[in-house]
Amino acid sequence: MATYMTEWYRLPPKTALGLLLINMRSNFNIHLTAGKMVDLSLYTFGNVMKASVTYLNMLRQITS
Repeated sequence: MATYMTEWYRLPPKTALGLLLINMRSNFNIHLTAGKMVDLSLYTFGNVMKASVTYLNMLRQITS
């Protein structure tokens, strides 16, 4: 969003071109996969963290 709000027309041509490339690159989504099985996203990271804390609490209860 910040790159869209800049006054790019006042920048030197090389800097304006770099800004244009940043804007173009930001239009593409990046997809990470784990072992070509699971898409890694903020949602899956949250689920893994919740499960990890749940298992940790369960182990702490068992060993206490």
